[in-house]
Amino acid sequence: MPRSRTVDVGHGVMTDHWIRRDSRRTNSPARELRAFLGESDDRALGLAYAEVGDARARQYLQRAQPVDAAVLLRLAVLEQNPKGAMEKYEGVLRKDHANPVALVNLGGLYAQAGRIEDATQVWKRALAVNPATEAAVLNLARIRPRAEARAVVEEYLRFNPGSAAARAALVALR
Repeated sequence: MPRSRTVDVGHGVMTDHWIRRDSRRTNSPARELRAFLGESDDRALGLAYAEVGDARARQYLQRAQPVDAAVLLRLAVLEQNPKGAMEKYEGVLRKDHANPVALVNLGGLYAQAGRIEDATQVWKRALAVNPATEAAVLNLARIRPRAEARAVVEEYLRFNPGSAAARAALVALR
């Protein structure tokens, strides 16, 4: 590791532990994912590409069999049309009624569509599934009456007293 003199301390020496990347290297096109063992089907490849944020995920997920909650969830996240995303999240919840990601995201879509009571219900379901779902808490704090919002945030802070976002929400509600 290269050493260099420190500027702010008299006789100190600093050892640089950074692992540097060669800036002259160009980004090569993304490589194709392959299974470690055996062969992968469209479902496995679609989920893997979605996990790494690769655009190829959609093409595999659209052909995937079975179309289970995991596949629908990834397709919902990738969906550009809010109505189509809503339908996919609702499909996820028919297969996995306690999926917190689907609950939080569906609530956001409902709220954007002006369906505030529906948004409230799915965010409350998300909190029933996992009381530490911060996104549901913060979203409810934005749409519910002040007293109810304050109670939701205070309850959450019992689970996560270090949450800066929840503390800021509570300050805003006072």
